[in-house]
Amino acid sequence: MSGMSPLAGPVAAAAVIFNRDMRISGIDDSKKLDANSRERLAEEIKRPSL
Repeated sequence: MSGMSPLAGPVAAAAVIFNRDMRISGIDDSKKLDANSRERLAEEIKRPSL
């Protein structure tokens, strides 16, 4: 149902643009990852942009 408000509270969204040659192993749907994997991948994604 498009246009419905979220049932579980506010929604946050973000986007990252990688260089064509950048590959980070393990990136997938964040809902499929455990908390430790999400934290590790978040740091790896942020590192080149700093």
